[in-house]
Amino acid sequence: MGKRIGQFFFLVGLLIMFVFSASFANGSPYFNLFLIGMALISLGIFMMIRNRKPRSESERFRRMRKLRKKK
Repeated sequence: MGKRIGQFFFLVGLLIMFVFSASFANGSPYFNLFLIGMALISLGIFMMIRNRKPRSESERFRRMRKLRKKK
C-alpha cells in the first residue's frame, strides 16, 4: 500500500514541478511550488524504496550453493 502512495506523491510532485517550470518560464516563478514539488518527489521516492519487497533468491547456481553449504 505504501508503494502506491509513494507513486502518487511522486507523480503529484512531478506535476507541481511542471507548474513551477511554467511559472518560471513566464517570468514570475513561484518558489513555493518548487519546494512543495521537491518535497513530494523526495517523499514519494522514500516511500517506494522503503516498502519494496525483498528480492527472491536466484535459482542460478543453486547446485553450487548446495555443494558449498555441505562443506
